[in-house]
Amino acid sequence: MDIIAQLEAYASANDIEIVYCAEHESEMGGFLDDDMSVSETPVESEGTVLSAWEKQHLALQTYLNSMPYDCESIQEMQAKLEMIVGKIFICAQAQNWLALAAWDALLDW
Repeated sequence: MDIIAQLEAYASANDIEIVYCAEHESEMGGFLDDDMSVSETPVESEGTVLSAWEKQHLALQTYLNSMPYDCESIQEMQAKLEMIVGKIFICAQAQNWLALAAWDALLDW
């Protein structure tokens, strides 16, 4: 017995009315016809092995694609990250701990 049949049997045994959304779609404003879509993280196809970097890149790109507004590209993010890490390296070499802490705080974005 599948789960739907079990739920229906339980509902009828306990005098519970089951209301299906499809039957009452017009009452609910036609939400089933929304153009919302669910984006899923790309999965590996058979025989394809992705590195941890590639998986992380795909997950980030999926996240960026699902945003309702334009985001900076992964290349722009990478360039900003490289600039911040470069500044941290320079501050560490100069032993400028105050400036290092300020640049390190930018990594929380």
